[in-house]
Amino acid sequence: MSNLACFLVNPASWLRVLVVLAPLPLGSNRDWAWAPLAMCAGILAMVHAVSIWRQPSISFVEPRRIAWSIAGMAVVMAWIVIQTVPWLPSTMQNPLYPLAAEALGYPIAGRIAIDAELALTALLRLLTYCAVFWIAFQSGRETENARKLYYWIVCGASFYALYGLFSETISGSCDVLGLRKLPIGRTDCLLSSTFVNSNSYATYAGLCILVGLSILISAFHHENQERYGNSATFRTLLKICGTRHGLVLVVIALVLTTLLISGSRGGIASTLIGVFILFHLMVARKLKYPSGFFGVYSGVFIVMISMAALFGRHIFDKTTGMEHQINDRVGLLEIAIKAIASEPWLGWGFGSFEWQFAVFQEPWQMVYQNKAHCTILEMVADLGIPVATILFLAVALVIRRTFIGATTRQRDSCYSAVAAAASVLVLLHGFVDFSLQIPGVAVLYAALLGTGCAQSWSSRNKPPGAAVNVPLPALL
Repeated sequence: MSNLACFLVNPASWLRVLVVLAPLPLGSNRDWAWAPLAMCAGILAMVHAVSIWRQPSISFVEPRRIAWSIAGMAVVMAWIVIQTVPWLPSTMQNPLYPLAAEALGYPIAGRIAIDAELALTALLRLLTYCAVFWIAFQSGRETENARKLYYWIVCGASFYALYGLFSETISGSCDVLGLRKLPIGRTDCLLSSTFVNSNSYATYAGLCILVGLSILISAFHHENQERYGNSATFRTLLKICGTRHGLVLVVIALVLTTLLISGSRGGIASTLIGVFILFHLMVARKLKYPSGFFGVYSGVFIVMISMAALFGRHIFDKTTGMEHQINDRVGLLEIAIKAIASEPWLGWGFGSFEWQFAVFQEPWQMVYQNKAHCTILEMVADLGIPVATILFLAVALVIRRTFIGATTRQRDSCYSAVAAAASVLVLLHGFVDFSLQIPGVAVLYAALLGTGCAQSWSSRNKPPGAAVNVPLPALL
């Protein structure tokens, strides 16, 4: 088959398309944008399922490798469905249902979830992210698929960074694909590329920077087989910059520029920490002398500070109203805590923070909010403490696997290192924002996590038939 035909019949190819296009329509954070995303992810997942059914001998990666995480996610999804059913005992139903029935004058079927439709919609999004993770986990075991995915992500990052700069120049970033972000007359917009919120784009940009840096570091490892600290290091760096990897360096600089212009304090700080984690996992253990350890970190810190000095005005502009923003964020966190205290074991229903806000908001909180600006607390309020703990443990086990792969593998450890650093990045930013709840960001992170987890095992332990690309015609 031709290269085009091979591309069209390879599910891994369509995964790359899905990951790159996910941020395009407003970060896929609108129903008309994420619904096609969910449909495509579901189709790809079904293609993989059919391939296993038709040809069991070529199964990619054995599910038992992440069996506990799969079981945990199954429990979480089952609980979300249970939250929406109306035949549960009255003691389990949300206490607002009897109050609503009394006010309306007729009985209402009570549920755990305050809004069953919102819960099922949020469940569909979660299933989409799990499908992307699963496809990346299966196809990412093949190093060639993982490598192509990373280069596609870098290409997509360059496009979104250029669009962000174009939008900043033309409309001051107040328009996204022709749609107004803020009411007419408001000009306090920040660079967000195709995302609505600058914090969401900052998380996306940070993840792309990690991917680009891993490509450069891997290229350096390939060219310089000796440990760091020898006299050929500088010549190796120049040699890499003279190849196609020089373009990757340009893209990293471009994306870093847009990240700083976005003015996202949480995004910039979490990206800086993520970069430190990546360098620690990929570079520190190969240093010949301990002094080089501090030299690498110092170099990264100096570059980030220099860039911040050049574009510090945008960060300062966003900081001027920090007191008001902090009060708003603290108020939202207080609402989430009140919701947890009200229903600590059963939760309010997945994706129901807008109802929690309506119930617990103070008179001064007049602006509608549907996110708690803290993903961790919001998950606990939605699911209840027990099931939220299961969710966190299921994800933590996968992240733990990526750290193990990043520190034990000698070859292709970059994919696990990126997944580990990306997990730190999104977790830290998730404490102060909701970027991980934006499909455009969540899909990218799911793909990186799936690929990193798949690459965390040594190729010597590769199961029979693993990482085989199954063309669609073979499934029909």
